[in-house]
Amino acid sequence: MVKILLVDDEAFSLKGMQGLVPWSQWNCEIAAVANNGKRALEILNSQKIDIVFTDIKMPEMDGLELIREVKMINSHIDFVIITGYGEFEYAQKAVKYGVKNYLLKPVGISEIEETLLELTGNQVHPEQEQEVPDLQKEGSECSCISVESFVEEILISVTQKNWNKISEILLLFFKEISNHRCNLEQTRVHAINLLSSLIKNEIIYSNDKTLLLAGEIGSAKNQSGIYNILKDQILLTQNQGEQSFSRKMNPHIQKILIYLIKHYKDNNLTLKWLSENVVYLKSDYLGKLFLSETGKTFAQYLTEFRIARAVEYQRGDSTIQIHTLAELVGYQDNVSYFIKQYKKITGMTPVEFAMSSVVNA
Repeated sequence: MVKILLVDDEAFSLKGMQGLVPWSQWNCEIAAVANNGKRALEILNSQKIDIVFTDIKMPEMDGLELIREVKMINSHIDFVIITGYGEFEYAQKAVKYGVKNYLLKPVGISEIEETLLELTGNQVHPEQEQEVPDLQKEGSECSCISVESFVEEILISVTQKNWNKISEILLLFFKEISNHRCNLEQTRVHAINLLSSLIKNEIIYSNDKTLLLAGEIGSAKNQSGIYNILKDQILLTQNQGEQSFSRKMNPHIQKILIYLIKHYKDNNLTLKWLSENVVYLKSDYLGKLFLSETGKTFAQYLTEFRIARAVEYQRGDSTIQIHTLAELVGYQDNVSYFIKQYKKITGMTPVEFAMSSVVNA
């Protein structure tokens, strides 16, 4: 079991974290709690702890000092900072200690679970290695996982446009994988089975897209990466217009959206270029067709897609440089325009978002 230490000077926060989060379903257990950094340091010096969830501002020793002290003697302990709106300047200082996981108060259970998936999903302790079942072995516990119930729940959520529910369902899927002690390769197999079933049930369309995503799943370095690939792809349907679930999307527009997923970083991506090189339709007609199918102009859709990707990059690494972020999403030659579009869509500049975002959410 992964050992968890909770550190917070507010008793009700500790109680909530202990009682509401299904720690055991992520192969975790609360090993200890502390109401200040000094007590937490004593615990860390006396017993084995894998992950620490800590508040920033606390009496006697605050969260930053605790992290600094611990990292000097044990760099393998993972820290998750729980911070309020007025504490970002403190939280950012923890970056130099290697802390990249932040949760913004009030913290949702799904946010904590996504963090646990990231930090524990690829952890197999030496004493557990022999216990991990072989997916190919007949009767294997891990092979018993069925994706159909999850597909049905996702389908219901998509048709009801209940997008927040999608993450919860995927987390349940990965909790099932965790409960069955599946390793990374077994997780890939289950994820591809889920993806295939989503295609079969027309929640996601196109075989081209299936091949692309299956490749991404096959090269993912951990279970959290696989989770994010699936979540991003399902949530992409949120931007494809409500009509895509009452009927199949026009094949020309589908082809463009698939191309966009693969090539959104290209800084010369325009509707005119797509009309001449991808779908071979007149650009004026293609523009009207795209608007009719998605409810947005191509320029609007592309901008929103790129900014959504930029947000995901920042959630994965809040210290990423703005010019690098701009290049990653197709604004290689115009950082100022990227910042303008970012603020227009999110209401914040990239720097402001980095100071207030929940990393890896």
